Amino acid sequence: MPKKDQIDRMLVLFYHSSNAHGYTNFTRPISWLDSLPMAGLEELDRMFDVLREDVAREIEARKADGMPRYSRRWHESQEAERKGGAELLSSIGVKAKKDTTND
Repeated sequence: MPKKDQIDRMLVLFYHSSNAHGYTNFTRPISWLDSLPMAGLEELDRMFDVLREDVAREIEARKADGMPRYSRRWHESQEAERKGGAELLSSIGVKAKKDTTND
């Protein structure tokens, strides 16, 4: 096992961005690939494949769950608001309409 001071560490940081599109961005050190051996490049390639597959699964899951545009967190907050509104209406005697979107 290599000693702590013998390990070259590299960090690729993905973050929510406030750029023109407002979605994601990433940063990495300059010439970060230069110091990796071929085995390291191949390992990194596999890691990015796994990351890509995770993102593709989430895209498909959101489409299947009826969330094609906004984040899962936003949809969950809206569902909480809907339930709270339905409970409030119910407490004053107003019945909720039947959901006919799936009929």
